[in-house]
Amino acid sequence: MLYRIDNVTLPEAARAEFEQQAGRTVSLLRRQPGFVRADRFEKIAGPGKVNVIIMAVWKDQESIDAAATAVQAMHEDSGFDPAAFRRERGIVGSNALYALRSSDAAE
Repeated sequence: MLYRIDNVTLPEAARAEFEQQAGRTVSLLRRQPGFVRADRFEKIAGPGKVNVIIMAVWKDQESIDAAATAVQAMHEDSGFDPAAFRRERGIVGSNALYALRSSDAAE
């Protein structure tokens, strides 16, 4: 399994539009081969600027690559420019791909 994790800092005024767009994207991702699940975390306490984390779990790199192509096509078809959307609303984020190395669970 591979984990795509997006860390997002956004102004409260941009939250509704961000949630709407993220919902469209996740809806598309759920229909892609190799998609396992997506989780959205929202900070409720603690220091730091990141206030939303979205983690998508994928079967393999090929699934991620195909999904990225599907998302890009969706954006092109709708005329959506993700970079402009973020810039105009003061949304800052980063993402990276992770592999799970260990996991601990309570018994």
